[in-house]
Amino acid sequence: MRNMQDIVPLQVKFQREEAPERQPQPNERRDEREPKQQLWRVDLAFDMEPLGPMQIQAQLVAGSLSGQLWAERAYTAGLIENNLFALRQRLLDRGLNVGDIDCHQGTPPQGNQTRLEHRWVDETA
Repeated sequence: MRNMQDIVPLQVKFQREEAPERQPQPNERRDEREPKQQLWRVDLAFDMEPLGPMQIQAQLVAGSLSGQLWAERAYTAGLIENNLFALRQRLLDRGLNVGDIDCHQGTPPQGNQTRLEHRWVDETA
């Protein structure tokens, strides 16, 4: 990703999976069940000055978008937190259904699984 005169590595991971199926009701016929919902996930990781390292995880299921943002710097986490309402409103204005969107200081609870890698090719893909 280009940031003025700098090139900033941006790690992006897209996944599509079946959303968990709800338990069928005892008298429900097989043809009455709703089709399986597609669950889309996107993970982003980047380190851009002056924001510092950030990680974003977003999910889209049944037309509803939700996400978690992590910023390692307190200043960046506060800046994002103060603008979440505006972000939510802009997404709603674009016709998206918006679920929970939260911002945290630090790194995601799963640790370094989505950390920013400083290499261009992931040999494990």
